[in-house]
Amino acid sequence: ANANAFVDTFSSKFVLPALEQNEYSDPWIPAVSSGFLLVRSRGVERVLRDLEVDSGTGPDGVAARVLKFCAHSLSLPLAKLFRRILHCGFWPTAWTEHWLLHLYKRKAPSDSGNYRAINLTAQVSKVAERFLRQFFAPTLENKFGRSQFAYRKAHGARDALLLYSLSWIAAFN
Repeated sequence: ANANAFVDTFSSKFVLPALEQNEYSDPWIPAVSSGFLLVRSRGVERVLRDLEVDSGTGPDGVAARVLKFCAHSLSLPLAKLFRRILHCGFWPTAWTEHWLLHLYKRKAPSDSGNYRAINLTAQVSKVAERFLRQFFAPTLENKFGRSQFAYRKAHGARDALLLYSLSWIAAFN
């Protein structure tokens, strides 16, 4: 009964909106001069060494601690895998699976609405995202401009709130 209550609660919270076509829907290629993205094992090793060892293990069952301590040995095979992902333009299906765990927030523990979901993702997928970000983030910054706050370094929700609040105050004055 409790498990079904969590399923109903989280299913209602995590629903994707309908697909919407807009000017940003077209695929794009990162701005590189030669058309070749340099995926080097030492860059992958750097990302592996920066992993937090207490990060949650996702559905792949590979702990961040293992990836971090085996960084030197795993960097070359992962670099080859990341090159293949870029070449094919396809994210591995196994990395699209996530575990949703419930974490109690406040009030009555018997109410499933008093829990928040924690999304556990495969650690290797996180390494790929962090490594490949260096190729795509600059293009995203240039394409979306100054009003884009998500997925930009040093630009978060607080920055967006502050900018809009100050612009409203200025408009009132």
